[in-house]
Amino acid sequence: MFSHISDLADAWLLECRRVIRKGGYAYITILDRTSIDVLFSAHRESKWHHLADAIRRFDDETSVLSKDYVSFSYVQFPYPYPQVFYDTPLLVEKWSRFAKVLSVTSKGSDYQTAILLQKN
Repeated sequence: MFSHISDLADAWLLECRRVIRKGGYAYITILDRTSIDVLFSAHRESKWHHLADAIRRFDDETSVLSKDYVSFSYVQFPYPYPQVFYDTPLLVEKWSRFAKVLSVTSKGSDYQTAILLQKN
């Protein structure tokens, strides 16, 4: 779900944390560098090829994939929602202050990385 939240992702995480009971879990999916690798290879001939092509064009214009980033978002017309890509180690480091990170699973949900959190 965080693959489309381009603003205030930390606030959304804190809201998820607020509504989860103590000891409860949150299963959050994100797009990251692994997602991009999967999109560029395995999904090249799939329904997601348009996203892979869009990211390639965006990278051609910005060189974002060869740079360090915390996150970047990309909106492709006609879709009104952004695709947000995160640096997973940095995100996990930051979010581990809010909840216990139990696991990080690349391709945990198709081409998205899944992060399992537990409320302290």
